[in-house]
Amino acid sequence: MLIVVASRFDDEACALVEQWDATPARVLVPRDLSRPEWRDYSDGSRRSTVGVGNQVLPLDDIRGVLTLMPAVAEQELDHIAQEDRSYVAAEMHAFLFAWLSKLACPVINRPASGCLNGPAWTTERWTWEAHRAGLDTGSPVSFMDRSIERVTVVGTRVFPDVGSLAAQVCRLARAAEVDILCVTLARGRFVHASARPDLAMDGVANALQARVCGLPA
Repeated sequence: MLIVVASRFDDEACALVEQWDATPARVLVPRDLSRPEWRDYSDGSRRSTVGVGNQVLPLDDIRGVLTLMPAVAEQELDHIAQEDRSYVAAEMHAFLFAWLSKLACPVINRPASGCLNGPAWTTERWTWEAHRAGLDTGSPVSFMDRSIERVTVVGTRVFPDVGSLAAQVCRLARAAEVDILCVTLARGRFVHASARPDLAMDGVANALQARVCGLPA
């Protein structure tokens, strides 16, 4: 079973698991952490279980995890009393961070710097690392620029083909120590980077499935 950790409002995540028809997959949303089926035994003395949707999974049955959200937001928890949501969201975030960090199966991307799906870098840090990776980080470019292009890195593959820039965006992903990265460019110039991949881009869904399964993307 593959697990996609995502917001309950993320329709693209649901569409993604439907495309992975060759491998069973489920979307795990924050409110699933309120299910009584969760059992997490860190000493390995008993079998840990996970509650996802209406299903209970032995932890050993999880083949890989793709994390698509950076944090647990209060808006996810409408089943929790309003006055308790901030606290519960923080506790769920902390639990997910620890749980994802220690999984033995492939986790794409692993938590870092308090973020569930990669480093919580500032715009300035991303720009600096992009410069070090060889990307043009000159004058700021507006997101309204018609030449804006989104490039998704999955492992060592880049979608779409951006020629010589592929090596540079892959270098940026390695600097961030992430398996997937979405880089926004304008006329070859760096604009922005995010750990959220462009799921609708041709080839990305299949590459992600391979990567989550621990296969070359």
